[in-house]
Amino acid sequence: MGRPQPKFSEVEIAEIEQKIKETKKKSAYKRLMVLKYKAVEKITSKEISELTGYHKDGINRIVKRYKENGIETILNPKYGGNRRYLSKEEEMDFIKEFDQRAEKGEMLEISEIATAFNEKVGKETDLSTIYYLLKRNGWRKVMPRSKHPKKANDEAIEAYKKNL
Repeated sequence: MGRPQPKFSEVEIAEIEQKIKETKKKSAYKRLMVLKYKAVEKITSKEISELTGYHKDGINRIVKRYKENGIETILNPKYGGNRRYLSKEEEMDFIKEFDQRAEKGEMLEISEIATAFNEKVGKETDLSTIYYLLKRNGWRKVMPRSKHPKKANDEAIEAYKKNL
C-alpha cells in the first residue's frame, strides 16, 4: 500500500474539469490531467507517471501545490530564478544607487553590492545571483588595464638603449 489518496471535493473536481476544457497551454493541460487522474479516476502516482511522463514525486508535488495554493498555481506556476527576491522595478531601484556612483567614476566591488543586496532581501545569496542581477540590468565588468597593450617589453627597451 502506498500513500493515502488525497480527497477532492465536488467543487474542486468541477473546477479542474472546467479548466481542462478552457486551457490552451500544453504544459498546464498536462498538469490539470494529473489532477483529474488523481481526483476523478483515483489512480496511483506510479500509473499517472506512465500516462503523463512526470515522475511520481513530481505528480505528488503538483497535487500538493494545488491543494495548498489553488488552481492558479497549476495554470501559471512560478518557477525559481532570482526574481523571487525582487521584482524588476525593485531591482532597478536597487541598482540605481550603484549606477550613480559608477557614473561618478567610483570603483565598485561585487562584494559591496552583494552585501547591500543581502541586507535588502534579508537572506544570504550567492555571488552568482548578483552577477545575474547586474547582467539583467545591462551592467558589464569593466576593469582598468594593468599596462598599455602597445607598451614595449623590457627586451625592446634594452635594444633601443644600446642603439643610442
